[in-house]
Amino acid sequence: MDITVENVTREESEYYCSAQNDVGIGTSKPIHLAIQYKPAILLQSSCVLGSEGVTCHCIAESNPPATITWESPDNDDQIAQNPQPSSLVRGHRVTSTLQGVTVTHGEISCLATNKLGSGYRNFSLQKPDPHTNVLIIIPAVLFGVVVILVIAVIYRRKTRKTLFVSSRNSRARQ
Repeated sequence: MDITVENVTREESEYYCSAQNDVGIGTSKPIHLAIQYKPAILLQSSCVLGSEGVTCHCIAESNPPATITWESPDNDDQIAQNPQPSSLVRGHRVTSTLQGVTVTHGEISCLATNKLGSGYRNFSLQKPDPHTNVLIIIPAVLFGVVVILVIAVIYRRKTRKTLFVSSRNSRARQ
């Protein structure tokens, strides 16, 4: 006898069989299903352009586990000349890390493949804008100066009131 289970999700993996008759109810031991699905690239995947080149992490989830490859339509030679990416498999999750690529522009793509299909994600690479830090630092410094000025004004007003009250008390005693 064949049983078809429809609309199964990745998370469902344990099933029981129950039967009932005049004698009673019987339940089977759990049956564990290995749900297979094509790769999906997770949002934690990223590419960062730093001083020592590009570092990319591609995280794919699938069953069976995916094989991850890296592509760059604009820069195939640079990717091919670099060391092989490292991969780490944990259960249904594969993390591939590409480090030290000297690409400074264009795109790098992560392609995850298994027998059920594939998933991919493109990462756009751009040189970091040297003015970005200035745009962050200047407002932060200005904010700091304003806070210090407000504290100084509040302090000064409190010390004046204290001096004014103490000088009044001194005159009243005389």
